[in-house]
Amino acid sequence: MLASQLIYTSWKNGDSLKKGFMVYSKTSDISDEDTQEILNIMRYKPSASLPYSPTKEEIDSMFPRNLAYFHLPSGKCCLAQACYVGQDYTNRWGNYIIHAFVFNRNEDFKPLTFFDWEEFRRCLTETELNAHTNPDPLTKYNLPNANKSISEQEIKSFYNFERLTILKKLVQTIINNHGKKIKINLILKTGLSAFLSDLIIRGLFILIYEKS
Repeated sequence: MLASQLIYTSWKNGDSLKKGFMVYSKTSDISDEDTQEILNIMRYKPSASLPYSPTKEEIDSMFPRNLAYFHLPSGKCCLAQACYVGQDYTNRWGNYIIHAFVFNRNEDFKPLTFFDWEEFRRCLTETELNAHTNPDPLTKYNLPNANKSISEQEIKSFYNFERLTILKKLVQTIINNHGKKIKINLILKTGLSAFLSDLIIRGLFILIYEKS
């Protein structure tokens, strides 16, 4: 399945006067409206409890990588990951990178089979950071077919009493504090050991609750 790409981070932007956080590059068919939606949803802010000036090892082990799957204003879908980079080109802390894939809706697509996927960019290379010209538009990427699934027993094991209780409390709290229609994008963090099936994706990953 062919997908367009977008990469967003803080970088030098060659010899331009415009520097800092911006879209590094994207496939030309991603609209400005879809781009803004991706940036709004995938904005990354580390928890205040994490180290302010972490080592690379601390970033890898302590800072979560956020994975999300959502629909865009254009009607297309987006699979994206945001992760902490640390320092930017000026040595300021707080830099992060978003790598997003945009594609037409596909009912057979299983977002969480891409959890911890190594093709997500986690930083720019030194050559990319120090380039004097803007990069070429990103080419389309052929997302692999996801044939992984888990058994009914694994689903039942995942939905143990403790997790069901936490999920019910989470949903009820949101319902109690918001209006009639709630949309929850659950951002999964590093540490999940099993892939989740469509049942769990629909139940946990994007939950839409309509209160009568």
